[in-house]
Amino acid sequence: MNILLVAFFAVSGFSRYQAKPDSSLPFFIAINTTNVLFVASLVFIRVRAYMLASFITTSGMLLSAVWMSVLLPSEGTVDAYRFMVFMIASGIGTTIVALKRVQMVFFVMASSSSTALLWR
Repeated sequence: MNILLVAFFAVSGFSRYQAKPDSSLPFFIAINTTNVLFVASLVFIRVRAYMLASFITTSGMLLSAVWMSVLLPSEGTVDAYRFMVFMIASGIGTTIVALKRVQMVFFVMASSSSTALLWR
């Protein structure tokens, strides 16, 4: 799953940067920096630190969704739908990689907080 996430966010960040280089440079930098988390998660899986790898993957998915809402230029009401779709996808991804219930609690609290902060 981490390899798919790295590929998806690298391609989507690059294509967004190619389309609008001036307004999407911060997003491109942030999304590629977040991709480092997915690679780090793979390293932790390799050394059998599964809980840490799982938390890192959850954090990376959450951050990537937040970057899409905060750093991409506003396009109107479509932004709210885009953010919620990525939060739902991140939630599904978290249920796949979660090893303990506390991860789900972390994700719900963090995603709810970020949603409240973004739409205040």
